[in-house]
Amino acid sequence: METQARSNSIEVIRMTTKKEMEDRIAELEQATVVWQTEKAQIIAEAQAIQKAHNRRLMYLRLMEKFANDIDSALNQLKSDVNEVNATFADGDRPEEATGDEL
Repeated sequence: METQARSNSIEVIRMTTKKEMEDRIAELEQATVVWQTEKAQIIAEAQAIQKAHNRRLMYLRLMEKFANDIDSALNQLKSDVNEVNATFADGDRPEEATGDEL
């Protein structure tokens, strides 16, 4: 940064006429306009990227909720099936023989 400032000051010293100074000022003003345009473009692109990112994030959250709901429903179904199987398993057990059946 300091080298650039030193280079600019040396360049200013070399310019001796008013016309040269006006040309240099016009050049710098034009460069400033170009930088401001580029800055505006970069900001617009960043905002577009952010908007797309937010949209993707919403879809990911919806899919995550869906997957969690499905997982929860599947776990509930497995639990219910195990409970029903346990109930039928209790009914399928042979009664213990007491010897009075004869």
